[in-house]
Amino acid sequence: MRAMGPGRDGEDDGIARSPAAYLKAVGDRSGGVLAAAGLAFLVMLLAGAVSLVAIKLSFPNLGSNLTPFSVVTAMAVLGLASLGTPLSFGSVDVSVLPLGTLLGIGLGFAWAANQQARKRQGAFPGALAEGAAAGLAFGLLCFATALLFRLCSEGEGLHAHAGEALLYGCAWGVAFGVAGAARAHLPLRAHIVGLGASLERRSRVAFEGVGAGSLMLAASGALAIAALLVRAIAALAVGSLPQSFGWRDAAASLLFSLAFLPNVVVTIIALSLGAGVEIGGRVTVGGRTLGNLAEYSLFDWNGQGARWYLFLLLLIPILSCGLGGYAAYRNAHDKN
Repeated sequence: MRAMGPGRDGEDDGIARSPAAYLKAVGDRSGGVLAAAGLAFLVMLLAGAVSLVAIKLSFPNLGSNLTPFSVVTAMAVLGLASLGTPLSFGSVDVSVLPLGTLLGIGLGFAWAANQQARKRQGAFPGALAEGAAAGLAFGLLCFATALLFRLCSEGEGLHAHAGEALLYGCAWGVAFGVAGAARAHLPLRAHIVGLGASLERRSRVAFEGVGAGSLMLAASGALAIAALLVRAIAALAVGSLPQSFGWRDAAASLLFSLAFLPNVVVTIIALSLGAGVEIGGRVTVGGRTLGNLAEYSLFDWNGQGARWYLFLLLLIPILSCGLGGYAAYRNAHDKN
């Protein structure tokens, strides 16, 4: 008895195979998918561990009586929170999305999927399918983790929402898995160059516009980071930090800054464009939303006028748009 089995590319190659060979091929593919998902899950746990260290540095007395299993549970719950999964503590619901931490998890997942695709050396569609399958397996691991890992303290339990853990785990997992598998067949730069060449053949005007817009976006991000560094240096220069600020606070600030750096950069760019930004915290208690959000913009700084130096943020869009316009002019096929 023989069966038609999948070849190295994960698709039916039309070659007759014995049932044992067919099962071995399926097992190899499944093992690779589970290995990539498991490695990505370990990266998520590592992100949760870094978040736990930052919280512990900020609040040294927090969780002093935790057992080793409780520490692992806290790592798992904080790792799920890094994907955007809401957390519940009793009747209080909290959600947060640290884009820096999510990016770190994504890079780890993409690397795992990339290594698996390189090892398989299959066809491009098959590699993408295996990357997506690894993402779905990662989502199932997140779902099981949300169900099994819960912290209990004085009758209250801290846990992640299982439904959202499955949803966000699958969504981010498929995106990162497919990206990593695609990069195994064609480097990222080659992908970008190929897309640019294809767009240029279709429409030279669209190609020039996308190039200028990408440059504006990159310049805005760099200028926003520069503005953030200037603000931090000014705070240190004038001695606005409290006297109790020690190495623990500095280390916690560094970890939190890395975790939320993309969030802060987006906020600075939004402020420079005149958009209003809501700052504060809200929690859901028994279905009711509590907490205040203050609105800040260059026109209304929480009910007061913005300080003069904040208007220097207007230099971000001015310089970025000027640079993008100059680049568009230089690259224009017809400068008239």
